[in-house]
Order: sequence, then structure tokens, then C-alpha cells
Amino acid sequence: MRMWKAAALVAVMLATAALAQDKPPELTPAGKAILQDKLAIDGRPLYDRPGPGKPMTFPLAMCTFPGGFCGAVRRDGSVAVLPKYDWVGTFSDNRAAVRVGGLYGYVDEDGHEIVKPQYRIVDDYHFGFAQVDVDGKSGLIDRDGKMVIEPKYGFVRAIGPDRFRVSDTRWLGGVQGGEDFSEGRIAYPPSGGVSVTVAEFVLGNNGGEIIDLSGQRVGPPPVPWTPGFDKDDPSIRWVQKDKLWGLAHADGSWLIEPKFQQAGSLVDGLARVSLTGKIGFIDRAGNFAIEPVFDKAWVFERGIEHT
Repeated sequence: MRMWKAAALVAVMLATAALAQDKPPELTPAGKAILQDKLAIDGRPLYDRPGPGKPMTFPLAMCTFPGGFCGAVRRDGSVAVLPKYDWVGTFSDNRAAVRVGGLYGYVDEDGHEIVKPQYRIVDDYHFGFAQVDVDGKSGLIDRDGKMVIEPKYGFVRAIGPDRFRVSDTRWLGGVQGGEDFSEGRIAYPPSGGVSVTVAEFVLGNNGGEIIDLSGQRVGPPPVPWTPGFDKDDPSIRWVQKDKLWGLAHADGSWLIEPKFQQAGSLVDGLARVSLTGKIGFIDRAGNFAIEPVFDKAWVFERGIEHT
């Protein structure tokens, strides 16, 4: 393993030296073709795109540079992040995670290495902070890489400029040697009911609390804890009453009175629900976009719905 890492570092150093002396790096012919295909798909209406149908964000990470190195390109194909990494993540808060030799750091949208690769596991930036792993514990760094919340938690993530959810529970996804903090993945609690993101499930059911930047506790999760419905409108949440789920406003009034046996958060504008044993999908207003007529159905993706 050490020999592999050493070889990888030498290869990166050689590639970097070659880049400094030769012409500016560019995608391989295959990489250019892939970029053009991605741009063509990005130009289509959302409903006409394969998969989730989300717009592309730039700079766009690509690993189709000579030698198989990874970097990031702008929409016009010019290089924003030099191809000297073995992996580059998606940009969030003007930062993207990069990996070399099995360790992660961060670059900005101009390719400047803001945080040198040094962490085994990292998260995307949220509200200007990113979760990083230090010896099996999670801490938070700011946009300049300074550790602002010491690594002593199982999980920590910013939910606002000065509010952070923390938990002693540690939840990692991915494979051994390539673990991640499972951003955006869906967890289904064993008892059934609401489908939520892993972070919501961990923090909501395992004693998580909210702290400020000084580390002082400023509040626990809502009691009883309830998962969100629309990430763009956190004032509406799923609430369970008499074993049925409904949607409630922040003032306690009902958008939809409890009637669903199971319910989920919005994915591309539609949420999966179960009514009288049948699966359907509701929209942001709580109206059925797809009537509950299916025995089984997965989370909806625009243009694709597996039943």
C-alpha cells in the first residue's frame, strides 16, 4: 500500500512538472466528446434529461485527461482545476474536495489548493463549513481550512452560518478505503414510515443536538423529532399522529392532516407516500401528482419511476 501511494505521488509530481513546461493541459479527444455530450444533455428541458435531471454545475470534475488524471473544466472546456488528482468532487460553496494518495483536501473554483490533501474522509461544504475525519472523529473546518470545531463528534454538519447539528453516532457510507459521510442518501428506519436522508436519521434518532460555533448547546432537535418535507421550505415537516403521517406548518396547523402510512421527502418535486396500502406521489402543495395505485414504487426521478 505504501509503495502504491509513493508511486502515485511520484506520478503526480511528474505530471505537474510536465504541465508547467508544456502547453496548457486539455481533455483527451474522448474527454472532449464526453463534455460535448454532457453539454447537449444539459441544454435539454429538465423533463427530457436522463436520470435525476439536475442542471450541471461548473467547474465540472472530469477524469478524462491524459494519464487518467482528474481535474475540472469550465463550460467552454478550459481547465479550471489542473489534472493532478486521482479524484475531484462536485463544487459546493465554491469548494470541491480533491484526492491524491488516498487523502482529501479542497480547491476553489480557480483551482487553487485551499486545503492540502490530508484527511481520510471529508464532506461537502455547507454554509461555509466542511466536516472532516481526524482519527475516527468528526470536526469542522472553515473555507480557509482552519479547524473551527474540534474533531470530537461522531457526526457534525452546519445547518446555518452559526448553527451545527452534532451527534455521538457515526454513520459512514461507501466502501472500505473510500468511506464517505453519505450525503443525500436515503435511509429507511426498520420500523418503516418516513424515508429520510442518512444525516436526518442519525441526528434525529440518536441523541443529536444543536450547538453554536463556540460549542455551546443552543437546542436539541425538535421533540418529537420529525423529518423535513421540502428542503426549500423547512417550515413544513412530516408529523406523525396515531401512527399516521401528515404535513404540518411551523404554527402547528395542518397542510395535510395525518392519513399516510408511509411518507418521504421531496425528490425532484415529488414525495413518495402510502395510502391504504398503495403507493403514490404528492407535490409540494400536498396534492397527488400520481395517484396511489401501485403496490411498490421507488423514489421518483423525473422521467423515470420504477414500480
